Amino acid sequence: MNSKQTTLDMEGDTFRSMPMARFPLGSSAELAYFPLQKVARILTPSEVGLLGACSRFASLAGHSEQILSQLPAGDVDILQILRTFAEWGMMMSRAELSDRLDALPRADGPPPISCLAIPTSNRPQELLRAIDSYAAHFSRTGRSLRCLVADDAPSLQANRLVKEAVKERRKAWDGEMVYTGLEEKRQLVNVLAQNGSLPRDVLEFGILGPSGYSPTIGANRNTIFLQTAGEVILSVDDDTVCQPCATPECDAGTLRLGSETDPHEFWFFPNRESALAFMHPTDVDILAAHEELLGRHVWTLVEPPTAQRTADLNTACGHLMQSIWTGNGRVLVTLNGSVGDSAMHSGRILLIYQEPHTRQRLMSSEEDYRLVLRSREVVRQVRTATVCDGSSVHGMCVGFDNRDLLPPFFPVCRNEDGIFFNMIARCLDGSHLGYLPWSLVHDPPQGRSYFEGAAAAVRISDFVICCISTWPRPIPGASTADHLRSLGRHLIEVASAEPREFAEFIRMSLWQQASRRIAHEEALLRQYAEQPAFWATDLRRDIQTIQLAVAKPDYAIPIDLPEEMRPEEPLRGAQDLVRRYGELVQWWPAIVERAAALSSAGSAHVQAR
Repeated sequence: MNSKQTTLDMEGDTFRSMPMARFPLGSSAELAYFPLQKVARILTPSEVGLLGACSRFASLAGHSEQILSQLPAGDVDILQILRTFAEWGMMMSRAELSDRLDALPRADGPPPISCLAIPTSNRPQELLRAIDSYAAHFSRTGRSLRCLVADDAPSLQANRLVKEAVKERRKAWDGEMVYTGLEEKRQLVNVLAQNGSLPRDVLEFGILGPSGYSPTIGANRNTIFLQTAGEVILSVDDDTVCQPCATPECDAGTLRLGSETDPHEFWFFPNRESALAFMHPTDVDILAAHEELLGRHVWTLVEPPTAQRTADLNTACGHLMQSIWTGNGRVLVTLNGSVGDSAMHSGRILLIYQEPHTRQRLMSSEEDYRLVLRSREVVRQVRTATVCDGSSVHGMCVGFDNRDLLPPFFPVCRNEDGIFFNMIARCLDGSHLGYLPWSLVHDPPQGRSYFEGAAAAVRISDFVICCISTWPRPIPGASTADHLRSLGRHLIEVASAEPREFAEFIRMSLWQQASRRIAHEEALLRQYAEQPAFWATDLRRDIQTIQLAVAKPDYAIPIDLPEEMRPEEPLRGAQDLVRRYGELVQWWPAIVERAAALSSAGSAHVQAR
């Protein structure tokens, strides 16, 4: 290997390993590729292991001491090896990073949030409660913005009830208030399809949802995206209440750069009252808090001249460090926490949740553990503001940088937000999520319970995510629009197969998914030495349930398709939904472009004014 000499402060600076991709070349060598330098090096597995152990910023001496504390006594000079790594550019110094960020061009930050969007469905009382709570909060914080209420109630009669409720609150809202229901969505379809350049059936699928399917939450969210194209927005569900609060452990002064897909912690409670009593009221301005992260380049959150919090880079993954180094990564979505109903389909995810504080609370006693699995009353929040490559989220309180092209939601059925965030992770290069350390209240109108048969059940969202996972991404450098068009073509191709071939494809994909799930659960049993026993018993039962279910003929039939479908139709119906979603994804860049152009030209139907 040829040495690359650089001017480095080996004694006074701190270092961490550069982002690295690994390719084993037999048992004695690995090819390590460093994308920031576009350099590949042949290293021994032990050398790669040393680099992997230096994922946090620390002095070279500190790294050496930490590594030596975990190795048997020997005469290897770890410190000298790390010095060589730094000289060769395989380690990043903090001073080098700061110099690079200082040289990046400064630009104005994103505009403020201009719209509060509230998706609703024939729940006028809950909607009015939400509007009143947000109006009171914005009055206290001195903010004025447009409110867009998007209603996916399926009939004009039901729409009238919600429309009247919105009309009641219009005078009290400091800003414009707009209602979009079934009639307004049909007008939106008409104006977008007007010149014949966009297919009407695709527009109707994406904005109205297909006939006979419920709920159409995703179609409602797509309408919001089209009517706010080019804006930065906050979307809150109609069963949320704007009572900002935070856990006692909250750290408001730090920004953590993370590596998780879900950085949340859970706190568990027997009822809503005890969950609310645990939280501390906070005077946070919810719009300003989202705006601290939303739409911003990640590197501007790191440097003291522009950062509003102290940035902790020690847990940042390689992808995030690459976004900071290049100056290209952005926070396109922000999420705050929630207190109240968990909004989760099933509690089985808690069996494999590994965040250490959450696991400690969950496993403290069998009595507490059983209560948690029965009760949906939780706090779900991060301790400190966090930016990471998140993908496991719920869409009840979300900020969107809708100036960029975001993917469309799957129009029908539940877990539309799970599909959406999977799409972001796959299609938007350099995109990151920001998590905020405070919560709003989630208070749905009726009691809910977890779906007990989740381990053996498949939903439409599982079909769609399986199909997305088989998409071969284009080469790096392709735009988001190119990615969406490519992915759309892939979904169309997969779902255009003969029904028998499609069924085989889905079964194989679901079996692979089940195989990965069981392998992960068995690894957890080994990791925690099957302790506590009550948890291990439940996890083994979960594994057995999957093993018994996967070979059954009806395993691949989604449980959330319309009940009136004949026994032989469900799989065909799911196949048709995947194909139509592929068409929507393929056309989405053109649909958004036309919506933005019409909005700029003053079209009232697109602007929803």
